[in-house]
This record gives sequence, structure tokens and C-alpha cells, in this order.
Amino acid sequence: RILRTLSGPRPAAETVIAACDRLSAGLDTEKYLGRMEQIGISRRLGQSYLQQARIMFSGDYLRARMDRELGPGWRGPYGYAPPGSAAPVMESIEPLGVLLHIAAGNVDGLPAFSVLEGLLTGNINLLKLPEVDGGVSIMLLNELVRLEPRLADYIYVFDYSSRDTAAIAGLIRAADAVVVWGGDAAVGALRHKVPPEIRLIEWGHKLSFAYATPRGVGEASLSGLARGICRSNQLLCSSCQGIYLDTDSMDE
Repeated sequence: RILRTLSGPRPAAETVIAACDRLSAGLDTEKYLGRMEQIGISRRLGQSYLQQARIMFSGDYLRARMDRELGPGWRGPYGYAPPGSAAPVMESIEPLGVLLHIAAGNVDGLPAFSVLEGLLTGNINLLKLPEVDGGVSIMLLNELVRLEPRLADYIYVFDYSSRDTAAIAGLIRAADAVVVWGGDAAVGALRHKVPPEIRLIEWGHKLSFAYATPRGVGEASLSGLARGICRSNQLLCSSCQGIYLDTDSMDE
């Protein structure tokens, strides 16, 4: 089935963006908030998640991100003349093929965003759900396929346990690259399983911090910092793990 899909025309990035934009417009529905409450996410926190998702799935956000990360080639082939040469060169962004996403479970809905990155670049996506998944990613991906049925052959979701090594090995063999979210142990375990001809794309743990100057320490900035810490529970790679104050005074 994957080979048949690869042999045909792939959905353009703009097709994916248009579907995401329609998804973004409907993300304030009670259906999503009710589902989040079922898995223990408070209504207030759920509304915050949906607000973030509305932005990240919006067409303007995705086009700006594609422009910044991939340059003009994502919109289609383009030509230019290199310095000192009269011969034109054509460039374009092409998909790698099949991506296996081994997603982290530290944020509800994160697996869906990993798949979205693969869709935007024209890849077929195999998603292995994290051990603890509340179903938010499934809801988002189902809705995306409902809005744009052409994406159905580009999304496969598997609920295998990480201990099911035979199943994971089968997924790896079907992929051109493995996208792994996790710490050193998760990445290290996969290094021994992924053959050299299959790429390993790592999104590992990071430590982040906030840096404040005395002039910048005010009610609004500290409230925003505290809000970010509480919303993320310090689980994101960009979450603040510590706060440094720019001063030479230990008393201060």
C-alpha cells in the first residue's frame, strides 16, 4: 500500500496547510474540551492547549514556518544563477519517503504535530503512539483526514508497546527515517535497532532557563514566566528549569 502511494502524486504542502487551517478554525468545539476532561486535563488547561493548537495549525503560522525553515523551495521548483556562472540551477524540496515517528508522551497532542511536519514535506508517516496517550493526537489526525481525505494514505497510527520489539523492527524496516522524541536512553536503544541505511532523526531532551535583568523583572514578565512554567509542568524542552538574575549581588 505504501509503495502504491509513493508511486502516485503527493498532496502539495499547500493542500496540507489548507486542511490544517480549517482544522484550526474548529478547534474551540466542546468535543475537544470534553475529551480532554475525560483524560484528566482541566477545562482551563484544555482551553489553553486549544488556543496554542489554533495558532500552530493556522495557515499563516505554517506558511511562515515553512518559509523560515525550508526557504522558497517548499512552494515548488525555482531557478537561480550561481555567482560567477551563467548556467541556471533548479532547486526544489523533495520528501525523504516514509517517516516512522516514535513520539514522546510528555505533552498531549505532540505526536500529531510530529506527523504534521512529515505531511508538510510530502512524507508518508508511521506513528507509534507513546505508552501513555490520552487520544488527543488520534482526534486531531482523524479530523485532519476528514477535512482532507487525500491525506489518509499518508498517516498510519500504531499502538504497539515499546517492549514489542518485533513490531517495532517491522515498522523500522518500512521506513526511510526514524524520528525519535526522548532522552538519551530512548535514542541509545534505537541506535542499535536502526540499520545504517535508515536515518535517525533525534529530538532529545534539553535544559532551558530564563534570564532576567533587574529592569526586566516586573509583574507582567514574572506572571508570564510563571504561567509558562505551570502550563508546561516543566516537561517541554523549552520549559524553564531555572531562572538566572543578571546581578553581581548575591543578596539581590
